[in-house]
Amino acid sequence: MRIFQLKNKVEGFATINFGDIDMMSVLRTGDVSVLDGQNFVWNKTAGDSISDCPFFIGAMPIFASEKLGSVLKDIDCTTATFMVEGISYTVVAAPPVAGNTIDLEKSKCKTFRSGKIMEVKEYSFYKRNSFPEMFTTEEYIMHTFCNEEVVKLLYSCHFEHLIIKECTIL
Repeated sequence: MRIFQLKNKVEGFATINFGDIDMMSVLRTGDVSVLDGQNFVWNKTAGDSISDCPFFIGAMPIFASEKLGSVLKDIDCTTATFMVEGISYTVVAAPPVAGNTIDLEKSKCKTFRSGKIMEVKEYSFYKRNSFPEMFTTEEYIMHTFCNEEVVKLLYSCHFEHLIIKECTIL
């Protein structure tokens, strides 16, 4: 089994202004239903270019619906569709994997004194019997991961700004 981290190109791209919606709560709970059917605008302070996958703070994938289509329909994840200035986007919330999954010694990361993760630059996972097709980690919900099958599905969508980075499994 191989695990991949989903990321996006961030420099020079506009971000989505979610208004009064507490997106950190959405990220923590995975409940994207509050976004479904909403209309939002672009925040262009970071740049004018519009991405076809403008993740929320690098953690939660948001894909141009036209490119994504229904490729994730059989994957265990929660989605919601909304509009940003006339363009349809689909946000994807992957379920968290419980337990100890990240090898902090082998990963390139920073931790607080308490041992809680502050930042991860490169992930190494402990070997397990299985991982879901798409997931986040309970230890650090700031990134979304998937297996080879999901990567193939996402590549078939031809996202210009999606970065897929393979992780180490020990």
